[in-house]
Amino acid sequence: MTDGAQSEHPYIQAARDIAPLIEAEADSMDAERRLTPPVFDAFREADLWRMMLPAEIGGAAVDPATMVRVTEAVSEIDASAGWCLMIGAENSGFAACWLPEPTAQIIFHDQPDAVTAGSAAGSGKAIAVDGGYRISGRWGFASGSTHASWFFGAATVYDGDTPRIDEHGHPVSVEGVVPAESVSIEDTWDTLGMRSTASNHFSLDDVFVAEDWTFDWGGPTARSTAPVFNLPLMSIFALTKVGVATGTARGALDAFIRLASEKTGFRQRSILAEEQRIQLITAEAESRLESARAWIFQSIAEMESAQAGGKHPSLDQRARFRLACNHAIGESVEVVDSVYKAAGTSGNFRGHPLERRFRDIHVASQHFIAGPSITAGAGEVLLGRQPDGVLL
Repeated sequence: MTDGAQSEHPYIQAARDIAPLIEAEADSMDAERRLTPPVFDAFREADLWRMMLPAEIGGAAVDPATMVRVTEAVSEIDASAGWCLMIGAENSGFAACWLPEPTAQIIFHDQPDAVTAGSAAGSGKAIAVDGGYRISGRWGFASGSTHASWFFGAATVYDGDTPRIDEHGHPVSVEGVVPAESVSIEDTWDTLGMRSTASNHFSLDDVFVAEDWTFDWGGPTARSTAPVFNLPLMSIFALTKVGVATGTARGALDAFIRLASEKTGFRQRSILAEEQRIQLITAEAESRLESARAWIFQSIAEMESAQAGGKHPSLDQRARFRLACNHAIGESVEVVDSVYKAAGTSGNFRGHPLERRFRDIHVASQHFIAGPSITAGAGEVLLGRQPDGVLL
């Protein structure tokens, strides 16, 4: 499977068709710190919120490469919009694949506008009661909180005052899915970049959640027809984030090329594009970005090939896949930084295409999924060692 083969997918074209609207709404989204209703509606009308849902739930069940390309197409215009689309589609896909099917049908098949926000961090407490749990807690980084219709948050299960422990000695946790009206949202997301993602805190206070409305991250599922969710759990988390970074870098590089074709340097008679220094920076940025993207799509194909016939990707394959994702995010930061510096003072001003992308890429790349511990874990595997933890 190649990048080029995926470029004709109708969802990618739909994302590009929405680009002018996203560009027109970008300043408002950044100021309001949320996805604006016109952009939300455009994603809904194009069915993009449902791109990762299993087909039997009424979703598109797109393949991993297409998911990355759709996210890239939106993030080229605005990283926050790309993140909101990605995380909403991802969260809904997780819930749809791991919830009992009747519950998933109620949420996603019967409610075409359903979008989910949540947190995998185990910040809650789920007290077991007849028929389910009473869940309380406070969770952070719930991207899309202002437009989500459903929320979930990881909670440690308690039998009375005692945490429930599994056969491996680990605490048992569940994700309880609740309607938006059951949660309290705190306006905590006021950041340097990615300001429109509304990645706020939310809380639950002793809310009853029936057993059939809970799921376990990565637990057994019979609904694995959405190809993205056939990947190992941590590989899914990495894959879904990478398109935001590479799309943002592409948007920054294209904006710089337009600037270089118009701007005259200080005390210069020629435009920037005629300077060898600028030509070299542009060529190096293009080669870094496209090389990183090529490794991503090659890695996707290798993971899919490993899964043919029901096989599970090896530790080495998973490590190399995670390394490709982290490499692409790191190279995306370098691309944005290089063209931002080459643009001079132009990129400093609010509203300039480079200013927001510079802010956004540095916030997006701080996500734990791209952290140095992941890269180090991959290095452990390459050195023939068993990595500590489950991050691969």
